[in-house]
Order: sequence, then C-alpha cells, then structure tokens
Amino acid sequence: MSVEMVKEYLAQFGAADRVREFEASTATVELAAQAAGVEPGRIAKTLSFKLEDRTILVVAAGDVKVDNVKYKNTFGGKAKMLTPQEAVERVGHAGGGVCPFAVKEGVEGCLDESLRRFETVLPAAGSANSCIELTLPELEKFSRARCIFPSPMFLAMMALLPVDSMMEKANMMLGTGYTILRADRAFSPTNWATKAPSTI
Repeated sequence: MSVEMVKEYLAQFGAADRVREFEASTATVELAAQAAGVEPGRIAKTLSFKLEDRTILVVAAGDVKVDNVKYKNTFGGKAKMLTPQEAVERVGHAGGGVCPFAVKEGVEGCLDESLRRFETVLPAAGSANSCIELTLPELEKFSRARCIFPSPMFLAMMALLPVDSMMEKANMMLGTGYTILRADRAFSPTNWATKAPSTI
C-alpha cells in the first residue's frame, strides 16, 4: 500500500507514527477537512501535472486553485493534470492519496505561497483516507520540495545585500534550497501559481 511506503519514508524523519488514518475517505479537500476537523484551507492538496517528460507536484492550500497564466509563466508550458493512471505511473501514488512524500525519482515538488497562512497544514499520506499534520518547515524538509516563497531565513540573508545586486547574488545562493520565481516580488511574495476561487 502507498500509505505504508509513505510511513517507511517518513520514518527517516521520525514522523511515521504521526500519519493519521481514517475510516472515512479523505480523497477530496472537503472530505479531508471533515475527517481531520480543520478548515479546508489547511488541507495541503498536492496537484500533479505533466509537462512533456516532466512531472510536477504543486502543494497548495485547499481553498485555492491554479492560475493557468502564472503556471505557464513559471514552468514554461500549459498546466495539464495527470490522469489517475498517470499519477500512479509517474508519481507513485493513486488519486486521493497523492502527496509529496516517497515519490518516484525525477518528480519535481513545489510548495505554494498560499500555505504560509497556516502554522500547520495537512497533506495526504499516500492513501485516500490518510493525512499528516506538519509545520511548513517540516513539509519542506520531508518533501524535499523547493519553496515557491522565500523563507524568513532567506529574506534575512537577502536583506544584507545591496538592492542593485540582490537578484544577481540570490541566483548564486540557491544552494540554500530556496528559490525566487518572481524576482520583482522578492520581498513581497505573492501566489505565483494559485489564486482564490473568487478571483477567477
């Protein structure tokens, strides 16, 4: 079972026993929120996309949706969701349980800025009736995803740099694990790939 793979993967971080499994389905944001007793936004949904040979996972708050224009500007192609079968083949998890943990080699993971509203979020854990509650630093560490938003630590480092050379030096600092996808918004990060449903 995929949830067992995720537990085995999370064991290296000492977090396997934090996976919660429910009798009820958590396959959708609404169902997961009901099962876990949290607001829908705190459900960290993992959206799976394909772009030619690339497989891209975007983990975002449960109450936002993809902005196709921003997605294309960021990744260089149209947002195309994986089919359930493709999710199994390319990511390693079935629909309803897709998560950024224990994924197949080469899968790209990104954390969306919409998650920053919450101290903890609940992504799926490999099955359609599981989740795990994590802080954002934990989510980044466990998923090994790249941050869409600069972290406070990165912003602190950036603040020490002259503004005129900030972005040039930032590109040399990406070994920290953080990246800036909207250079002109480095100190005021906004949702690059998602938007609230009301702004469609």
